[in-house]
Amino acid sequence: MGGFAAFHLGFKPRDEFGVLAGFMPPLDLRYMDCRGRYFADYDPDCIARRERVRPTAVVGRFYTVVLVRERRLITPLVGPRDPDAIPFLARENPVEMLDAYEIRPGEFEMFVGIARKDEFNLDAQADHFVDRAARRGLTLTVQDVPDGNHRTETGVRMLPSFSAWLTQKVGPYSPGGVLSPVPLPPLELVPASAVVPTATGPRVDEPPLSPAASAPTK
Repeated sequence: MGGFAAFHLGFKPRDEFGVLAGFMPPLDLRYMDCRGRYFADYDPDCIARRERVRPTAVVGRFYTVVLVRERRLITPLVGPRDPDAIPFLARENPVEMLDAYEIRPGEFEMFVGIARKDEFNLDAQADHFVDRAARRGLTLTVQDVPDGNHRTETGVRMLPSFSAWLTQKVGPYSPGGVLSPVPLPPLELVPASAVVPTATGPRVDEPPLSPAASAPTK
């Protein structure tokens, strides 16, 4: 499943999932700033919610001239003229689900990979999600790729850090002999305030590949 679905579905049957992760996920489906701009960077002092669907609005921009309009993403979900489109999006919106489902500290281990040159501005959505989660006392691990675009190559660059993080989270629960203990380099964690202005929590930068992380022994 995609990064959106990992969080959206993971929050619902909360007794069935404990680890949620997404690479460049859309985590705020109604994102815009207080001036009504979708492509604005996240500012905790200037954040708003979209209250109507705008089919012709541009939500993706590739190479400046290749535009992706909202209808390509929203219409398959809610149809072309659904009057309940915004209430539906609000119910299924990961950042709003944090409060609606009263997600509590310790319920989930969460990993978010952020590409800072994301053509859909999903880095701003992720910043809002990370900040909102931190305000609820939740801890996330965030990988920031400053020059990353919304492409497969960026996801591949996130894999070593994600694999090391996931091994540390689920490795202790593996059956004997299925996952042999492999010494992994410690993840370099820094405050997530380096990612968004008011967030608190750990962040992981891209570590160099090591033999242990790139070729684990089974």
